[in-house]
Amino acid sequence: MLSLILVGLIGARLYYVLYAWSYYHNHLVEIVQLWQGGLAIHGTLIGGGLAAWWYARRHRLSFLLLIDLAVPAMALGQAIGRWGNYFNQELFGRPTALPWGIPIDPSHRPSAFASFEFFHPTFLYESALDLILVGVLVWLIRRWPNRRPGNIAAVYAIGYGIIRLAMEFLRVDYSPIVAGVRWAGVVSVALILGGWLWLNLRNIKLLLTASKLPSGFISTIFKR
Repeated sequence: MLSLILVGLIGARLYYVLYAWSYYHNHLVEIVQLWQGGLAIHGTLIGGGLAAWWYARRHRLSFLLLIDLAVPAMALGQAIGRWGNYFNQELFGRPTALPWGIPIDPSHRPSAFASFEFFHPTFLYESALDLILVGVLVWLIRRWPNRRPGNIAAVYAIGYGIIRLAMEFLRVDYSPIVAGVRWAGVVSVALILGGWLWLNLRNIKLLLTASKLPSGFISTIFKR
């Protein structure tokens, strides 16, 4: 856990710095100023995943089993952490007239929406959806005894990918744009596809076998 937390924190900061490099390349001193904010959940996943891989390799444990055990707690941590965005009045969504819209102080509003007062609480949407994801993951751990190692992590990747992708359609904070899509949306699609591919590896292997590709090629791809 110490390794996961430390390396995950470093990964979250480095990812955010690269994410907002257009700002940080002119403010290099601020890269280490964590107290000013700037952490990215996708960086946490990368850093924490590397720490888990290193720990599993060092202690001869199953890396896939470790991440299966970690992701329900990860989703719970995300659900709790999103409340920090609420108190900081950050990472909210577009203006809304819906009754659950929340007021945002003028100092925290993007200039394009300075005249609006109420906004979608996307951080609270994500918090609630993350809690649902926690419930799904715990239920699967209890009810899916014959699962392959890594399947729970794959479900997490799909679930969180869908949640974050939905939020990206509402959020108005800064983001690099790739092919007209916010960067976190691109990463979310990659998570969804990666999780889906993992869950369907056996079917894909059967399809490749049926295609009469060389057996050595197929064995190399699916070597565990």
